[in-house]
Amino acid sequence: MKRNNPEKVELHLEVTCKLNLKGSKIVGIAEYTFKNFVTIAELSGFSIDNTYAKIEYHDKNPHIIRHGSIMIKLSGDGKKLTGLLLGYAAEVDNLVTGMFELKKQ
Repeated sequence: MKRNNPEKVELHLEVTCKLNLKGSKIVGIAEYTFKNFVTIAELSGFSIDNTYAKIEYHDKNPHIIRHGSIMIKLSGDGKKLTGLLLGYAAEVDNLVTGMFELKKQ
């Protein structure tokens, strides 16, 4: 199946995350709003070491196909997460990629 590649679009979204770490296991929720629609993603993954982690995400609504992987780096002071995202989003019917930075509140 051949799909049309849409133009690249740069988005800046404000995302709220709640992450819990138990041993090396990470679980949590991420929430953001795009075009007046609230998205809630469930997160699960593991820490690779004291600096890096890998997290898988999927939409909390089982009827929405949105999922992917995130590689994260924790800053030396523990107050910032930076990372790369690769996933699939049904609303664009294509792969999505991104870079992000999350700050501890």
